[in-house]
Amino acid sequence: MHIQSVLHPAGVEAGIVSHLWWVMFWTCAVVWVAVAGGMLLALRRGRARTAPGSERVLFSLWWLEMTGELTRAEVATALGTSVAHAGVRIQRMREQLEASRQSG
Repeated sequence: MHIQSVLHPAGVEAGIVSHLWWVMFWTCAVVWVAVAGGMLLALRRGRARTAPGSERVLFSLWWLEMTGELTRAEVATALGTSVAHAGVRIQRMREQLEASRQSG
C-alpha cells in the first residue's frame, strides 16, 4: 500500500494536481532565471555605456560652452589641449552621443 504524502499523491486527481503544480513550478523557475539573466545583462550593458571620467568632464565643458558660460579657448585650457584638439574631441563626443541616440 502506498501512503499519501506531499511528494507522492495517492489518488488520481491528486496526481493530476501534483503534475500541474510541478509544471507551473518549473515554468516559473525558467521565467525567473530568464528575467534575472536579462536584468544582469542590462546592468552590464548599462555600465559599459557609462562614460569614463574624462568623457564626463568633456561633456560638462562642452555643455558650459553651449550655454555661453565658457569659450572654446577656455574649454581647451581646462582640457589642457589646443583649441583645435578640443574641437576634435568635442566633435567626436557629439558623434558618439548622436550615434547612441539613434541606436538606443
